[in-house]
Amino acid sequence: MKAPTPARPKTLKLRPEDWVHSTGKRALLLSNERRLEGLPGRLARLRKKGWGKHFPDLGPSLDALVEAGQNLPQEILHDPCLQGWLALAEESLERPPSESEQLRRMLLAQIHGLAAALALGEGRAIVISTLLDQEGHFHLHGAGSYLDFGKTAALAPARLTLAPDVDRHDAFRREPAIMEGIDATCCDPLLMPALTRELGPKEHPVASFSPKEMNKYVSVLRKGIAEIEAVDPLQAAELCDGIKMIVPLERKITDAHVSSTYSHLRGAIYLCHDASPVLQAETLVHEFSHDKLNAFLEIEPCFKGRESDALYFSPWRPDPRTLRGILLGAHAFLNVARFLASVAATKMGERMRKSLQTDSAMRCLQVGEALDALDAHAELTPMGAGLCRAMRASQEAVVSKLPPKPGGIWGAAGEPVANHSGRYRASDRWFHKQSV
Repeated sequence: MKAPTPARPKTLKLRPEDWVHSTGKRALLLSNERRLEGLPGRLARLRKKGWGKHFPDLGPSLDALVEAGQNLPQEILHDPCLQGWLALAEESLERPPSESEQLRRMLLAQIHGLAAALALGEGRAIVISTLLDQEGHFHLHGAGSYLDFGKTAALAPARLTLAPDVDRHDAFRREPAIMEGIDATCCDPLLMPALTRELGPKEHPVASFSPKEMNKYVSVLRKGIAEIEAVDPLQAAELCDGIKMIVPLERKITDAHVSSTYSHLRGAIYLCHDASPVLQAETLVHEFSHDKLNAFLEIEPCFKGRESDALYFSPWRPDPRTLRGILLGAHAFLNVARFLASVAATKMGERMRKSLQTDSAMRCLQVGEALDALDAHAELTPMGAGLCRAMRASQEAVVSKLPPKPGGIWGAAGEPVANHSGRYRASDRWFHKQSV
């Protein structure tokens, strides 16, 4: 494990255009600086509120992380499990006692996994009492590895003595690496059922892949990232720097392509398998755009005052969305439109090129509707207004790279957009029919 990186001086400044498309690592560096400033206080508050007292074996693990604070190794500081654990642990303080106890038990393995990775990286042995996950695994969060005790040990209590040479253990496994710094893992750091207050199974659970299935999953993702790098090396570099783990989701035959990200689980993408590298690349661009804009919104408000709970027509979804949701969707699909247009320019086959251009044009039309809705209804801060102006300029730049309007791809692209609007939009004021 690498030595801790010294704190960087606070010299970076926000510019709206940095968050529309890739700008290397500039935007995420600033976000990480801000996000980590409050880490020691959050950890100390949880210790003070009795997390260690509830589970005596947990105390030393929590104490080790509190004492390290911002000096934690970079691999642990930026591991999505740390941020996910903090969010869920803080939520547990607000729950009724019975729910809080259950959630805390589910979180035992996360804090122990972080502390174990810290100890082993420092060359220390550690003894922990924990629960194995649904696969019978114990994950060393931030170290890209886990111990596999088999599915017969799923959810079983375990007392583990881990030494610095743990990699010699028969149960030791490395997480498959998609790219350097990005692991594919069947560990669910979000504990989605608990987060949504539903302690039962979720609609799209984490997949239980065989080694062969995981290799196939990783192979397509590598090809997908190569597709991004071929048309936009800066975007690929930023994506590879910002994503830390990709978690496979189960996909039923009848399902559409399922993926998700979460504002409090930065650096993690949940994504089902597909054989198409371009589709996987498009989905990575989409989800990473959400991750990036959520980072922006943590630092700089885009809406004046308290964000409105009012619901509006969404160009992409049948259900109404808040203006924040409209902004997130516009930002993600703008990046998708740009990516598809760039890929289309590299494809030799007329059929493939036309299909990609049509998809890009459809996304451009949808982004235009979303930006119009924001113009009509959103009370934006100067930074929010600057972001929307930069997005409008970028959308126009993408349109200029596609075949000219009207006709051609624009007729095919406009039909589903118009049908969706006619079905769900209430008026020219961008309200959803359910909201009026």
